[in-house]
Amino acid sequence: MVLFLTLVVAQSTVVMGWVQRGSDVFLVVGALAVLTMSVLATIRRLPSAVALALGLVLAFAYAWYRNAAALVASHPHDAYGIPMPNTWFPKIAGGDQVDLTLFLFLGCVAFWIVGGWLAWCTIRWRKPLLGLAPAIAVFATNILNSKDEQNANTLYFLILTIALLLWTSYRTSLVSAVRSGLRLSSDSRWDFWETGVAATAVVMLLAIFVPPLTHDDQTVNVENGAFRSWAQFEVSLNHQVQQGRRGSAVFSQGFSTDAGLNGSLRRSEQVVFTYTLGGQYFGARYFRGVDLQLGGRPNQWAYLNNPFGFQTFVGKNSNFPYSDSNLQELNSASIQVRMIRPPSGAPAALFYPGQLVKTDRDVNAVESYRVAQGPTFGTVDKVDSAKPPTSAGNYKVTVEYSNPTEEELRAAGVKYPTWLPPYLAYPGLTNAPKSISTLKIKELADTVTAPFANNYDRATGIEAFLRTNYTYKLKLEPLRDGATDPLDFFLYTTKTGYCEYFATAMGDMLRAEGIPARLVSGFGAGTFDSRSKSYVVRESDAHTWVEAYFPGYGWIPFEPTPDGTYFPIQRAIAPNSCTRDTCATGSDLTTDIAGGTAKARGVRDSTGDVPEQAGGINGRSRQPYWLLIPFGLLLLCLVALFAAGRYLRPRDADQVWRRLARISRMAGFHGPPGETPSEFGRRLAAALPEAARPIRELSDSFVVAAYAPPEKAMTRGRDVVERWEQIRPHLVRRLVRRVTPAW
Repeated sequence: MVLFLTLVVAQSTVVMGWVQRGSDVFLVVGALAVLTMSVLATIRRLPSAVALALGLVLAFAYAWYRNAAALVASHPHDAYGIPMPNTWFPKIAGGDQVDLTLFLFLGCVAFWIVGGWLAWCTIRWRKPLLGLAPAIAVFATNILNSKDEQNANTLYFLILTIALLLWTSYRTSLVSAVRSGLRLSSDSRWDFWETGVAATAVVMLLAIFVPPLTHDDQTVNVENGAFRSWAQFEVSLNHQVQQGRRGSAVFSQGFSTDAGLNGSLRRSEQVVFTYTLGGQYFGARYFRGVDLQLGGRPNQWAYLNNPFGFQTFVGKNSNFPYSDSNLQELNSASIQVRMIRPPSGAPAALFYPGQLVKTDRDVNAVESYRVAQGPTFGTVDKVDSAKPPTSAGNYKVTVEYSNPTEEELRAAGVKYPTWLPPYLAYPGLTNAPKSISTLKIKELADTVTAPFANNYDRATGIEAFLRTNYTYKLKLEPLRDGATDPLDFFLYTTKTGYCEYFATAMGDMLRAEGIPARLVSGFGAGTFDSRSKSYVVRESDAHTWVEAYFPGYGWIPFEPTPDGTYFPIQRAIAPNSCTRDTCATGSDLTTDIAGGTAKARGVRDSTGDVPEQAGGINGRSRQPYWLLIPFGLLLLCLVALFAAGRYLRPRDADQVWRRLARISRMAGFHGPPGETPSEFGRRLAAALPEAARPIRELSDSFVVAAYAPPEKAMTRGRDVVERWEQIRPHLVRRLVRRVTPAW
């Protein structure tokens, strides 16, 4: 158990990947430390101080042996030998580069101490709780810094710790009783272990059902326990369940159909949906929900809920018809989405990146500025699931997205399609009376874009201006000094805000410069979960960004929010040494989802842009399956122990006699058929002399219990059970001796 506990702690550290290469050595070091200190602990004549000092010397010696070559190679000018303690901390924590070789060296020392100290305290001192202190410190550090991949390790650690404490407690009680001259009953061992199994079950139930210890709901934020699904269920219990059109449905928060410039926000880590990609996706992975426009509310971008009532039904797996059918640099991709908690503000909205081509649901598509039914869409501002009337569940979308180079966007020009003029309108600038705040934004936009000659450079200039001169913050100051316009207060006073403020400012400045723009409310790319091999999108990933229209390429996203998660979107890189036509081979030729080919271009691999919850980005989990072996064996032992205890504790005389006959035959005491209970008792007493007296008394009492009147048989039945308790240890010992190999 000590060895397995040490390996579990070491494996949890390997899974964390504190050092990308070489951390597997912690498993070897921990196992060797357990074996070495176990041997030292069993040498009773060796004083504890001497043994512990020897173990500490071996810790540094073996760590130096395993890492000597790497340490010498990375520190050629240092003195040969074990690094001095006064150099450890600066080399690990100082500067921009962590000294990984020294980190591995000290990690080996640490895991020698973890395994060796646990082995010593358990075997020599019989105090495993004291020995667990370093292991718990290391394991807790891993758990608190991990988002995933520690659930199995946590379960193993709990089970093994409980088993080790139970076993040590039993051995300590047994030794104390012997030293005190107390005689333990024959059932004391079984009673103890049955109590231990019950205690284990209680602890595991408490681990599941104990509520959070904070006033804020942190059950999903700290999702490192062995029962993450229960934690999510507890969160659901703490939120009001709203009624949908088809019964109860749990909705998520965070997503909004407007860019409200309100007060402070608070993040939530509830999962909204997960998704998997069909093939590669090179574009910006923003999941659009609704497009936001100006004009519905004064100085605020919001989704225009189609005031003219036009919604277009698009059947399952039918292509969306678009007016811009000849956009350049298009890629295709398919995405499988599993919607877990539809947003409360748009429970039927489907979320997808890029431009929707088709989906495997019947949907209603809305184009906000459309004034008459038409055969094609200029754009689609919202897609609602029609059948079923909620986005909950699984759906698949096929999308297209444009991935042009910067030079192509600079040369795109201003020849806009006929449906686009509403996206150029900027209320308060062209109408009378002109808005003072709008004129101030126009003046600011003119100043920022003055050095640039084309719309793409103007847009990136505004983006860079906001990212450079303003600060992202969720907790905002209230309006003061008579201010009534939150955007004006953001731009000229506090210069702090969240994504809606940055997106609103950029959208206003683009419209002020005559660049067609819109805001989009949706979700970011989320994080990759290597266990489920899918991306996880949470309420905290709700986001608002800006899109500008470029002729020939469609809507191109921009990212003005400098929150440390979202960065300026990299455009495709054109080949430098050849023309686009001559480079349309090899890795520059991209295949779309339907099996055709898109135009050749330089592309950006965006996979690395998505942070990962745990494990490699290729989806391969580093959780070792060999850890299931000790856990399975331990579980089987507990089940077998419990079943054996139940079987060896019969409740009446008839059960005692049947078990006595069966176990005696298994132990090799066979007799002739048809013998009476008295004959059986005399034969077994002769074969098992150490229990001869209780065997004879048991057989005599059984004869009375079986054939005497009921009132007398009941009294002798209790005598049969009591004598069985005296016989059982001797009989089981003979059985074990018989099945034990001679070697």
